[in-house]
Amino acid sequence: MRQYEMFELSFQGAQPEGSFADIGLEAAFCCGGEEKVVKGFYAGDGVYKVRFLPEKAGRYSWKVTGVAEQEGEALCESADESCHGMVGAEGMHFAYEDGTLFYPFGTTVYALMHQEDRLVAQTMESLKAAPFNKVRFCVFPKHYDFNHNEPPCFAFEKREDGSWDVDRPCFAFWEIGAAGEDGDPGGSDPVPSLRPVGLCCHAPEGQPGLSGLSAPPSGGVPQCVVEPGQRV
Repeated sequence: MRQYEMFELSFQGAQPEGSFADIGLEAAFCCGGEEKVVKGFYAGDGVYKVRFLPEKAGRYSWKVTGVAEQEGEALCESADESCHGMVGAEGMHFAYEDGTLFYPFGTTVYALMHQEDRLVAQTMESLKAAPFNKVRFCVFPKHYDFNHNEPPCFAFEKREDGSWDVDRPCFAFWEIGAAGEDGDPGGSDPVPSLRPVGLCCHAPEGQPGLSGLSAPPSGGVPQCVVEPGQRV
């Protein structure tokens, strides 16, 4: 475990009987008398996951309850000097968690999620040399004048009538951020590559049927796509 970096716990269990998105799984993380509770999610193939973002160094104790029951401890090492924590509003400005001011300078790659691996890799290389510290892209596909290609897989499975089933996430899509060509989950993953740059997810729009989706009882965007601790 390292400060300001995602910590993940995985558990084996039976497949949910109902919704795959609205499950009962929580984890409480305690450090120095402070406790934070995060929700877990079902990742498919009988695997349940909990993701947590430790905001301070020290020894943590954790306890998972719900469809999985387990507890343990982990030592969280201090972040390196280049990592300043999450960004939040401070008066009329933005600042990192350690007080360092953040000056947003961003760009957009809205259609990144449904491009072929070669183009995703090329985009990542371009961003590495760019001055941007914030990138925004669409989680759901969106059509543009010069972009009408479909992604290899979508965020949700479809019902027999062709409508999107928000209780049945497509696990290959959510686990890696963007599946490879032909839906291969071993394809390019833009999300981890973008984390050092900064990430903001854009709401669905443009693609028929996706912009009007209803949310499962547990909320909107599935827990597996929201970076633990991210202020959205």
